[in-house]
Amino acid sequence: MKFQRPHFKQKQHRHGRKQSFGNDRAVDGSQGFPLTEVQSGQQVRLMGVRDRRVQRLLNRGLSPGDVLTILNVQNSGSVLVSMGEMRLSIGAGLAQDLMVMELNPSLMEEKESETKMSLNDLSVGAMGKVVSYTQAAREYKGKLLSMGLTPGARFTVTRVAPLGDPIAITVRGFHLSLRRQEAAGLLVEEVES
Repeated sequence: MKFQRPHFKQKQHRHGRKQSFGNDRAVDGSQGFPLTEVQSGQQVRLMGVRDRRVQRLLNRGLSPGDVLTILNVQNSGSVLVSMGEMRLSIGAGLAQDLMVMELNPSLMEEKESETKMSLNDLSVGAMGKVVSYTQAAREYKGKLLSMGLTPGARFTVTRVAPLGDPIAITVRGFHLSLRRQEAAGLLVEEVES
């Protein structure tokens, strides 16, 4: 069987540059703002690319419409993002050309109100999935993100100290200990094994 290259169509960018995307994902890169303008902990939707670097984007597993969680933003402009279980480091040059839009915060608040269970509510041996963060968790949200506790991340509660502090979990093969206050900031849902 012979490999066939996917058909791409050209879009004229408002600044005169042409932009290519697969037919099923044609998105105008002039929407949104550059990925370099985000902050750690923010969730954004990838809208497009301002330059002709689409193939680099697709090779990294990203495509327009994907939701990204920002894990870390370096002073140099490079950005560490996660998409589901995947983590990617995006250099400053490419990050400047990736156009994103912030996800609607009211949708995140709706999700938060629907899911009233925090990590503190799970017992030893329970498996869960991170849904979002409480408003109170904002001050240490970056720490939780850097530990791999991104929305969608699955974990197992392995130990709870007698007084409930700390709580030990396993996430992505790593053993983590969370203070009770940190665990209370994670909104989760219990999942079946």
